[in-house]
This record gives sequence, structure tokens and C-alpha cells, in this order.
Amino acid sequence: MKEKSVLTQIVAWLRARREQRRARKSARYSEELKRESERVLQVREFDGQLFVCYNEVPLLTTCMLKEGLPIVVEAARMMYVEYYKTKGLCHRK
Repeated sequence: MKEKSVLTQIVAWLRARREQRRARKSARYSEELKRESERVLQVREFDGQLFVCYNEVPLLTTCMLKEGLPIVVEAARMMYVEYYKTKGLCHRK
């Protein structure tokens, strides 16, 4: 009977360790994602206007945020293309 109790305690300890490890890994991943989002998404000023930027490329003026989603996405795409045209850059993978 005592052996079963010890075995049960070991199994419970292992499960708890696994759960703690999972929780630490999940917290670490969440923190990495947060840092990544802070690095790639910004609000920057260009030509006297505030823009929502992705990797420092202006996509939306802040006044566009009150528009509907299809309009916002189309405006972001146009701003993206315009930015690379004016910088003389070609963004290809």
C-alpha cells in the first residue's frame, strides 16, 4: 500500500512539473509575441501626419481608423505601394 502511495506522489509531482513547464513556455511565447508586435507595429509621423506603420512603412493615417475595414485595407495597400514608389525601393521576396 505504501509503495502505491509513493508512486502516486511521484506521478502527481511529474504532472505538476509538466504543467509548470507548459505554463512557463506559454508565458515566454506570449512575451516574445508582445515584443515582436511592439517592434513591427508603430505609430510614426511622416509629412506632419500620424501613420500606423508596419516595420516603419506607413500604412494608414490615423484618421482612416474610423472607416470600414474594406476601405482601411485598400487604403493601407495603396499607402504601402506609394511608400515604396517614393523611396525608389522594390520590396520582393
